Amino acid sequence: MLKALKHWDPFKIRDKPKFKTFIMRLFFLGIICFIISFTLYFAIFLISDRDSKLSQYYYKLKEWNKANASGKMSSISLRLKIMPSENTMNNEVNMEWDKKIMIPESKINKKFKYDQSYFSYKVHPNYFPVFRFNSESIPVHDSETFCIHLLWAGRANESISDLYESVMKFPECINSKNPRFDWHIHDPPFGVDVKAWKENEIALTCNSKESCNSECHSYGGIYKKTVLGNFCYTYDVLDGVCLIIDFNQYTSKWEYVEGCLDNGEAGLYIPAKPNHVYTFENIIVQARSSKDPFTVATRFSNYLDFGLDLDFAFNVASACFGVSIICLILIVICLLQKEAILSSPFGKWLFKNTNEIEY
Repeated sequence: MLKALKHWDPFKIRDKPKFKTFIMRLFFLGIICFIISFTLYFAIFLISDRDSKLSQYYYKLKEWNKANASGKMSSISLRLKIMPSENTMNNEVNMEWDKKIMIPESKINKKFKYDQSYFSYKVHPNYFPVFRFNSESIPVHDSETFCIHLLWAGRANESISDLYESVMKFPECINSKNPRFDWHIHDPPFGVDVKAWKENEIALTCNSKESCNSECHSYGGIYKKTVLGNFCYTYDVLDGVCLIIDFNQYTSKWEYVEGCLDNGEAGLYIPAKPNHVYTFENIIVQARSSKDPFTVATRFSNYLDFGLDLDFAFNVASACFGVSIICLILIVICLLQKEAILSSPFGKWLFKNTNEIEY
């Protein structure tokens, strides 16, 4: 087979062995690069919905620019309530109009540049209870449910509390009518419910303390023996909150749409690390426009998976495809300008003044 390939002459240039060798090397290089490129593109298409994610993102990007959504958002001031709480006057805090790139967004922003702008607030201590993830404290079950509400006013009236009005269409807070909670009269009964942490109880099949600890360690939890059996406890702790709002041009009101995350969830949760204490300080609460391109990215694996994990394979496929096209162009040029190339000083040196390969 190798001998047949060596004598294969699809371009009918057997009379110039060295020139034929050069053309055939370009030809085989182009074929190999094209096969690699096609294989990688096909694999990416099968295992990833990268293209659909990117098309959604580009659509949002165009919508963001066309609607001047950044300008619309910057024309208002937002205040935040985390209920129930009495940390501030009327339990209200001003959200900051922000343009800086958040750490989870940096991966996206390096590839897709746009004028990011949103409201944010860094939560201070005492809004949420402290969670100690150690063997003495667990199990503690889920935390109590807190409710997040937004109020808005025109930027010119940002310092006048009486002119703030609630963002509409929030669902009812689950604890607003719970008699166990002291729901203050100035707190609305509507908002987005979040928990500071969520408990996961896993029944273990082990039969000794050592094996139970080992099995539970593989889950990233802490082993606990109870009257009901051997259990492993893991927890998901709140790491951020993101809300989507939109301006209703018919009512001239701002309305809540849904959470930024997958399935419209507002709370971003990460696995808790054993023997850590969580005070939930510095959690970022964000409010973004429904037209914000990043609200597409947040749908995919909590901010991070945007198909960019396949960038290396995609870039290799693109490079190989580019090489195959260059090889094709060089072959066409060489065949069309064969005599001119062979008669040129470079051609004479490369194809005539060296030992020819005989076939």
